[in-house]
Amino acid sequence: MKKVSLTGLVIGLLLFDSCSELKESSIQYKIDKELSNVFESEMPGAAVIAVKDGETLYRNAFGLANVELNVKMEPDMCFKLGSVSKQFIAVAILMLEEQGKLSLEDSIFKFFPGYSLEYKGVKIKHLLTHTSGIKNYTGFNNGEKVIRDPYTPEELVDIILNKPLDFEPGNKWEYSNSGYTLLARIIESITKEPFHKFIKENIFQPIGMVNTCFADDESVIPGLVNGYRKEIEMLKTAEYMSMTHTYGAGDIISCVDDMAKWKESLLSGAIISDNNLKKCFTPYRLNDGSQTNYGIGWFMDKYRDRTRFYHDGGVYGFQSFTMYIADEDLYIVILKNRSDIYFKLPSDVLGNLIADIILGYEVDGKERIAIQLTGEQLKKYTGVYQFVASPGKRKISLSEGKLYYERPPRKGDQWSQTEIKPESKFSFFAESKRSTIFFQFNEKNEVTGMDVNQAFGRVVKLKKIE
Repeated sequence: MKKVSLTGLVIGLLLFDSCSELKESSIQYKIDKELSNVFESEMPGAAVIAVKDGETLYRNAFGLANVELNVKMEPDMCFKLGSVSKQFIAVAILMLEEQGKLSLEDSIFKFFPGYSLEYKGVKIKHLLTHTSGIKNYTGFNNGEKVIRDPYTPEELVDIILNKPLDFEPGNKWEYSNSGYTLLARIIESITKEPFHKFIKENIFQPIGMVNTCFADDESVIPGLVNGYRKEIEMLKTAEYMSMTHTYGAGDIISCVDDMAKWKESLLSGAIISDNNLKKCFTPYRLNDGSQTNYGIGWFMDKYRDRTRFYHDGGVYGFQSFTMYIADEDLYIVILKNRSDIYFKLPSDVLGNLIADIILGYEVDGKERIAIQLTGEQLKKYTGVYQFVASPGKRKISLSEGKLYYERPPRKGDQWSQTEIKPESKFSFFAESKRSTIFFQFNEKNEVTGMDVNQAFGRVVKLKKIE
């Protein structure tokens, strides 16, 4: 038998310890550790990728692709993107502009002449930037009562364009799926072929997005994971919806690898000109000169001291999120097969967490300590709060001596509640979440608003209205 020297054994142990320390200090290890705490192994999960300077620094998957069959999630699996699909429609329109086949200044009445003359003032640029005033059709088509029923593109256009404008085009910013449905029809009007054929041949195929396609109600899609939702702590399969409802506004299926290819090709200038690329990442200005937080196909806000460009999306059973920090050339994609939107950490907070680890910021996992406030003290925080920069409301309620942050329901009449605990008079937190709520006071010691600081860079402001 060969003898092993004591010296060799000691050296081997030292090398093993060194490798362990290296592993624990690596980006892969740190992100795995954080995301493993978020996504349970026996529940629906996510696929994640992070690419910096053209190099994939992180790629992994968590949870289950199919809960019923206990199929583990893999990074190359496919997901429904929802509204992230809008980026592709937008770029297709910009490609047609570069080919001289349309102008962003064109009135949409040119393409839809049979409708009300009030649409003459709506231009293609207004559809691209959500400033058209056209009502969001997902807000008035009776929701779940017809979501199962298929619609033709012509029927969707009729639904959209037979409603009056909400405001003068260019006067306000208001998110509207309707605009992108109309853009898809404009592509078809110009190319004389289905819009998805134009995008496949001019974007997907040249880039090599081989696992990306358009959803429909019948096709078998290789690698597509199952979608789920969670209601009142009970896991359920995603409700059925006809994907015809997402026509042009959210009907693409893709995977994290193909999305990384999309970013690299788009940013390299291989698809559209530098001038049009700049439009995508420049805040659109309204008629009064004020600036929105949307360019063309990309939202923008702040991650620490840097500008973060992003878009999220969702359809029944799925959520998607993509973000790009230009100063760092860092692109992150998170694709989930669950649509409980208040699940632990929002996707944009997860994105900022991943960015923090990659860029070397300390991830604070320390335990948070609550202080005691009386029911009378807590009462002053209660009320209804309105988002400052977007539609939507939140409530702060008090029950049995506990304070709750409430969000409106997806359906039904019950608001979802999350208990929040005070760290001080000004700041509150929720167990297992990384966000902090900072309440604002006036000189009379009355609460006037709150900032929801999601801990990894994003701050959402709300004002108290009741």
